[in-house]
Amino acid sequence: MPASQRYPKLSQAATYRRRRTFALTIVVVLLAMVIGFTSWWFASGRYVAAPSVINLTQSEAQGIADEAGVVISFSEEYSETVPTDLVISSNPLPGDRVVRGSQMSAVVSLGPERFAVPQLAGLPVEDAKKALADASLTSGQITEQWSETVARGLIISAGYTAGDQVKRDTPVDLAVSKGREPLTVPDTVGKTKEQAAKTLGDLGFQIAYADEQVSASVPAGSVISQDPANGTGYRGDTITLVISKGANMTKVPAPTVNERPAAYVDRLNAAKFAAELVYSGANLGPNVGKIAKVTDENGTTLSADSELPEGAKIKVYVTL
Repeated sequence: MPASQRYPKLSQAATYRRRRTFALTIVVVLLAMVIGFTSWWFASGRYVAAPSVINLTQSEAQGIADEAGVVISFSEEYSETVPTDLVISSNPLPGDRVVRGSQMSAVVSLGPERFAVPQLAGLPVEDAKKALADASLTSGQITEQWSETVARGLIISAGYTAGDQVKRDTPVDLAVSKGREPLTVPDTVGKTKEQAAKTLGDLGFQIAYADEQVSASVPAGSVISQDPANGTGYRGDTITLVISKGANMTKVPAPTVNERPAAYVDRLNAAKFAAELVYSGANLGPNVGKIAKVTDENGTTLSADSELPEGAKIKVYVTL
């Protein structure tokens, strides 16, 4: 084949030359645009600034990420400062340079982390500690107290009410029962009824009264005896008191004319008095051996109308 046929010659006509020049220009321009776009893309065009999603809701953050051309994922954490359902933080940080379509993450607030205080009253100490640990809390100061209603070793109360919402690892104080408080029974014998009632009542004892009794030694209205008389008791125990009615007053019999002193003493003792003969003075006249006077133990002279309590002492004076 002739060379002219294998390598055709381009037409040198002006029209064809202009067309070739125009086509070449177009190719050069397109090539420059491709090179320029490629350079721009790899240099900066494929990058965007990570959007700021802090304090936005999850749906708002999703919209901002979509507009910025990045893919966003979410996780959740508790926060003491950021309200529930708002973004706490993000990675990359707002404004960081990232590739379009790359992944960014955001942490959404669950609000403050809180745990409910369990019901502790009535539990043994070890069970209460376990209940606190299971609730992500700890036992605080443990004190012992007397209790009339809670058995020894059980929880009386806690530093928080059951159901209170508190932070993780919050220490909860516990009050543990030592059981009923033993009380020393006081001796109220000789006290007035009112004094005895106040003494026993202030300690928490209940008071009962037996039938009143006559007593020559205990004034009326005062305590003759109590049951139990001493020892240890507990609040609510009953102490029974016997209150004195005082002594029975009995008319003192008067001596009869020329009554022998010994016979008169016998009559006084029969009347439930404690009589004794007292010899005094010196008299050689007709009154020797006769009753001179009758007195009580304080020396007060008794008359035919005198009354004394049963068992009272009476002195019968006889002249010598």
